Amino acid sequence: MSGAGYGLALLAVASCTAGPPSGSAPPQPQRAQAPPAASPSPTGPAPSSGPAVPVGAARPTAADGPMLAAVRSTAQSMPSHSMPSDDLVAVIRRGASGSGELLWMNDDRTYCSAIVREESTKVSCKPLPESRPRKGVLNVTKGEPYQERPGEQPSLFVYFAIVEGEHGPYGYKGATPEDAGPVHDAVVAFPSGRRLGLLSYEKHSREIPETEICGANGTVCFPAYYPNL
Repeated sequence: MSGAGYGLALLAVASCTAGPPSGSAPPQPQRAQAPPAASPSPTGPAPSSGPAVPVGAARPTAADGPMLAAVRSTAQSMPSHSMPSDDLVAVIRRGASGSGELLWMNDDRTYCSAIVREESTKVSCKPLPESRPRKGVLNVTKGEPYQERPGEQPSLFVYFAIVEGEHGPYGYKGATPEDAGPVHDAVVAFPSGRRLGLLSYEKHSREIPETEICGANGTVCFPAYYPNL
């Protein structure tokens, strides 16, 4: 290689390896931009609200004391059926001899119902089903059999329904079915302002007629008896 060519090669190497001019900041390495954080996927239903508070005539009174005591005694023997304070228990029906139906909701996804009769008390706690029997209707139970006389087959079936909003009083659409009792209803309210109608009604027969229960304004109707849902 000639002297001139050798000098040019050295100059080129020096240009590539020389540092930045005096007084200038050294170049910063380029960092890969992190992808935007993904939104967390929902892990379940929105947080529940509660408890529900009875409204109006559904609020317990001193006269309801024996009925509430019977329910509390039964619930205490069932650890999964915790009962709140009396002021959070809705009284749907007040019958003779301290009988009746009650219901409470510790949150907006579960409920506990109670059937009180002179001979015995039944308490049942369940989650509200994911599917709805009808628009605006959260649940209609299958009918709780009740043995009116010891040793005999159950002849009384008690039903509960939970409905969105306040549409009472409720009644049967058309004629009242044979052996069916009247429809009783109560209202509970959640802290959010949401209100639910609670219904109870009974039938003294195993026969399942195709009949509906409707609210006063007719905007909410649903089959009264399972399995017609």
